[in-house]
Amino acid sequence: SSASYYAGFVAWATENGIVSGVSNDKFSPESDVTREQLAVMVYNYMKFIKTDLEFINNKVDFTDDDKISVWAKEAVYYMQRAGIISGMPDGSFKPKGTATRAEVATIFMNLSNKLSNVTK
Repeated sequence: SSASYYAGFVAWATENGIVSGVSNDKFSPESDVTREQLAVMVYNYMKFIKTDLEFINNKVDFTDDDKISVWAKEAVYYMQRAGIISGMPDGSFKPKGTATRAEVATIFMNLSNKLSNVTK
């Protein structure tokens, strides 16, 4: 409901292009976030703060590249090349897998470290 504690945060993130709903009129705030959705959110945030990250990795082709949604590929590979996200030990990305709390923490720690070294 719009009275939920997160309603204002969701509205801000939506208005600023960081998140989008699961359809034109539905957000699904209680659903899990997939790894590819998380990559897109972080990528959109970088665009929002008008900051580009330096690429430190060569692009790798994940073994399950064909499973990454078209709308998420640019973000996934940008984040991979910038060293913010990585794939699984087997070379896959698992784009539809749920982002674990540990993965989210790692991504934000990596992003924080990167942003502290970026000059605008």
